[in-house]
Amino acid sequence: MPFYGRRGVTVHPRSAASATPTDGAVRPPAAVLSAVLLCIALVPGCGGPAATSAGPIAATPSADRGDAVGRGLCDRIDAALAHARNARRLDADVHGAWQVVHGILAFGPDFPLRHDGGESPAADYLLGGGRLAGWKLRRGPVGVVAEIEEGSTLGQGHPDQWLGYLSQCGREPIPLDAPLVVGGTTLRMGDLLAQAQADIRPGREATWTLMALAAHLPADAAWTAGDGARWTTERVVGMEAAADVFSAACGGAHRVYALAVALRKHRAAGGDQGRLAGGWAEAAAVEGGSSSDSSDSDSDSSSSEEDAKAKTPAAGKAGVTPAKSAPAAPAAKPAAKPDTAPAAKPDA
Repeated sequence: MPFYGRRGVTVHPRSAASATPTDGAVRPPAAVLSAVLLCIALVPGCGGPAATSAGPIAATPSADRGDAVGRGLCDRIDAALAHARNARRLDADVHGAWQVVHGILAFGPDFPLRHDGGESPAADYLLGGGRLAGWKLRRGPVGVVAEIEEGSTLGQGHPDQWLGYLSQCGREPIPLDAPLVVGGTTLRMGDLLAQAQADIRPGREATWTLMALAAHLPADAAWTAGDGARWTTERVVGMEAAADVFSAACGGAHRVYALAVALRKHRAAGGDQGRLAGGWAEAAAVEGGSSSDSSDSDSDSSSSEEDAKAKTPAAGKAGVTPAKSAPAAPAAKPAAKPDTAPAAKPDA
């Protein structure tokens, strides 16, 4: 589980041949994406209660689960989930936002948090304006900014990390119209996304931004950033696909996951008809697809390599046109901190 595991994971290619295509770009082997997708499938457990269940997770007997090996694996998964969720309680007076948000990511919005002498769902506490070290939100030019704390072991270490994780913490993301209390004022989760769309720039780390875009917006979403530039989800996909995976946080696991969920959204919308092109083809290449899947295209991701290498300019003051059918939301300033938890606490 996120707050019990190791601080970082380095992904090594199986061989130079399997990780380095003929164009010289370093890409992860297909096994990396397969492992990520397997984790997605296993997180809710094997037949036990849903991750968003308000009550304790209990290990479920293995009867009628198939062969003995499968039953044994499911028992171990259920026992690990039950232990990670129930063996201790996170406490707002002791733990930080980094730990609590990762708990919500693993077990859903109803993940319990102790505070003020009682206990309640952690997501309700945070979105309701609860105080927690590292949970720093403020009003931005367009929406809500979640502050970056580079080097912190309690706060947000990457742009839009809170937004991205809260979009992936259950069978459905926390909705954009959910109330979000900032400085005593009730806003909406959509204000986080609006600011993120406003702050996107070439070369910006957009892994968690992409998670939220894939969860909340159509695959063909388009908007205008704060500097007046036109962006699409595909352009963000291309920028992330062109960025280095192995030097990214946690060995690139988050970046590969974000590309996987975005590509899945695109394909579910019919984007796998014919040959993939542009940023989607670049994502498929990271996934391990053949270069024959791609074709020439005038898509917005044609400049993704340039995007990935460009320095992040200062945010503009221009307004933002939200993407199709999407409330807008915030982004934070870039940071390069690995996805890690406090040294003094058993988190990672």
